[in-house]
Amino acid sequence: GRFLRGVDGLRDGLAFAAARGLRRPFVTVGLAVLALALAVLIIPRLGSQFFPSAERDQFVIDVWLPEGRDIRATEAAAARVETIVRAQTGVRSLVTYAGQGGPRFYYNVSPEPPTPNYAQIVVNTRSIADTRRLVARIQRAANETVAGARVTARTLEQGPPVGAPVAVRVSGDDIAGLRAAAARIKTILNATPGAVSVHDDYGELPLKLSVAVDPDRAALAGLSSADVAAATQMAFSGRTVSFLREGDEEIPIQIRLDEAERAGADSVADLYLPTSAGTVVPLRQVADVTLGAQEGRIVRRNEVRTLTVSAYADPARLPSQILADARPKIEALALPPGVTLGFGGEQEEAGGSFAEMQLILILSLAANLIIIVAEFNSLRVALTIMAAVPFGITGAILGLFATGQPFGFMAFLGITSLGGVVTNHAIVLFEYALEEQRRGVPLAKALIDAGERRLRPILLTVVLSVGGLLPQALNGGSLWPPMAWALIFGLLLSLVLTLVVVPSVYALLAGNRVAVRAPEKAGEAGAAVP
Repeated sequence: GRFLRGVDGLRDGLAFAAARGLRRPFVTVGLAVLALALAVLIIPRLGSQFFPSAERDQFVIDVWLPEGRDIRATEAAAARVETIVRAQTGVRSLVTYAGQGGPRFYYNVSPEPPTPNYAQIVVNTRSIADTRRLVARIQRAANETVAGARVTARTLEQGPPVGAPVAVRVSGDDIAGLRAAAARIKTILNATPGAVSVHDDYGELPLKLSVAVDPDRAALAGLSSADVAAATQMAFSGRTVSFLREGDEEIPIQIRLDEAERAGADSVADLYLPTSAGTVVPLRQVADVTLGAQEGRIVRRNEVRTLTVSAYADPARLPSQILADARPKIEALALPPGVTLGFGGEQEEAGGSFAEMQLILILSLAANLIIIVAEFNSLRVALTIMAAVPFGITGAILGLFATGQPFGFMAFLGITSLGGVVTNHAIVLFEYALEEQRRGVPLAKALIDAGERRLRPILLTVVLSVGGLLPQALNGGSLWPPMAWALIFGLLLSLVLTLVVVPSVYALLAGNRVAVRAPEKAGEAGAAVP
């Protein structure tokens, strides 16, 4: 039939190409290496994405207020965001959690602990397309209309939780220097297309009350610093004075000042403190009460003060593209003395995962090499078989480029999986070629005959594998296509490279000068000339 005639035509064409390649093995291998080098140069143009966004009819909105704001202000800000969401088409329902994160409704969602200045809104949409459209639209509307709060609309992600995908760290002992560097980094990120919700983890300096006790004045009034601390703690944090029992549950009863009486420095300074003499004195008589900006939190990384500037990505751009645009400008900044720069986020997480996978890949290839050497009792043959692996990577990279897929964890997984299949193809080829050589067939003819005879089993493996991968490539959502396309193109190109280039690699390693006459029929290939 037509299929068998097509296979025969492919066989003859590959045999002819292999024969021509064996006439000039240096040129053949050189062209294959050049193709691999060009493919490697393409990788930066692919863009990198550790894991794609989840395709769900659901997304979340984080609402952060400055530290120190109470739950009522948080609820009011969340209500303004709710109004924006409800005005959109495609929204099925929403639920708001004020003062804490929602439940772990998705496998890599890490709920925020109870925090009065935080709210999370979980939005259910009518379709995945609505999710993509609404995230960008709500983000823009919130930036324009919700003042005094940081609003981040984001899709759910695949893979391990990363947090903000773009993160820049500045470390040092001088907090003022860290804040100055962070302000310049935020300016750069805010000007970078696609970067949204740019912020740092120190936040704005919150206003805090400071009570400095004068020991001399306190002693004259019959008070100690501990007495003043206990009284002010009760006024602000409260003190448990009793319990109300309801069934088996005990509910604590606390007393503390009314919020209006502890709202400012003057009202706090008027707080009356009981003395040991049975009298009361105002707090201002024994202490200085001031209201000023103070550091709300200090984060340390490896025991060094570290401030992290973070940003999320607009759905239209990859985090790697945002970082690629901003990184040269950030690295060109003149940082204050003692301040160092580092990058985290998705780049750091991906780098760690890729390093581990590269180590596993190297160990597996080394194990394969040892097994092949033991099987064929020849290091030359083993090296030739393993040489097929990088040539297969050429097809995988070209496949990602042709289909517009980013290079990420799943694409790397596909390339890693490709190594085993390509190695198996080369083993099938050389098993027959060496058998022919033992029968006295010259090297060139043995290699070409092996390609002709082993084409069908190799082709059958490739066709079945490609057929099984096509559904994942065409309809595998956002997670599977990078891996599937890498495998499909890698398998197709490795079919050609295994039968055409690998024989030339073996001819070079074997130290044979192969002279082959280009025949009318591939089966008439000439013999090797030692």
